[in-house]
Amino acid sequence: MGIYIRLSSPTRISPIEWALSRLDYCYRTIRYFQQGEVFLPTTVKVWINATTETLGGNLKREIPITNLYNDVKILLSWIKDAFYREELFSSIIVFEGTWQFNHVKFAGFFSVNNEYAWRQAYHDVEIDAYGKGEYEDLVDYLWKEHLIDTITPKFLDEVKREGRGKPAKPREIYFSIGAPEYGEIVNLVALHLRDWRAFVDFLYSRLRKDKASWIKNKVAPIDRSFFLSSIKAQKVVQSVLKRLLEESLLVEQGGNSVTYIARGRESFINFYKRFKEEVFKSATKELPEADTLKKKIKKGLEGIETLV
Repeated sequence: MGIYIRLSSPTRISPIEWALSRLDYCYRTIRYFQQGEVFLPTTVKVWINATTETLGGNLKREIPITNLYNDVKILLSWIKDAFYREELFSSIIVFEGTWQFNHVKFAGFFSVNNEYAWRQAYHDVEIDAYGKGEYEDLVDYLWKEHLIDTITPKFLDEVKREGRGKPAKPREIYFSIGAPEYGEIVNLVALHLRDWRAFVDFLYSRLRKDKASWIKNKVAPIDRSFFLSSIKAQKVVQSVLKRLLEESLLVEQGGNSVTYIARGRESFINFYKRFKEEVFKSATKELPEADTLKKKIKKGLEGIETLV
């Protein structure tokens, strides 16, 4: 569907601090695209629970945008004053407007997702366009027009710059055709993470959804943290990862964090399939199966029967 930002914080922050952080990231990214005359915001709406009345939403406020800076400042002041009274912890703040590219215009939006269920599906900040003609959404357009390589690095630099000195920082940023889940690779065309180790964690989440018997019998019984830390401690794993990136047409852009950009529509899918076999499955070759572990547990308990 679009671009999704998921935030995290190493320290505990209040619901209102989370809401203000999401809004700040959203405002900065709107301003970035507005300055390039790519997105022109027209209205901001504050909904409770959902973004339409048919889904049970309640429109709390609507502000026509004449000056983005001033209008967001007014919105911030109201949120700080009314956050708990108006139950804005269940709000979805939607900036509506128009995407303008070389030869096409899209109606689009930026969304601050404070409502829990909405955030689970669409993450902390969602950036998208409504489908038009042959294009399904914003990222579908960027992909088909070969703009992912151009827009992704500059956009991510802006988001990372915004995170400096802030309690909440980007944990994952997805460029996805279709709403992404953590660990889902089918719709991805670009993915930004903390580092390559976080990519292994991401792939493990996808692995646990697979139904292969070796995953059920060898991976599932092992503590997640132990399994992953043991894998990431092996230098060969990073070497295999880099080789498979090249063979799967995935480009890695590093720095203080890492971004993976697809060169082919199934680059993430192909990479996952190879990594699953060469790393995850290989790591389980010498491990006992679940039935063997159960027998050893039973045998260990047999000695206490006389004590019961």
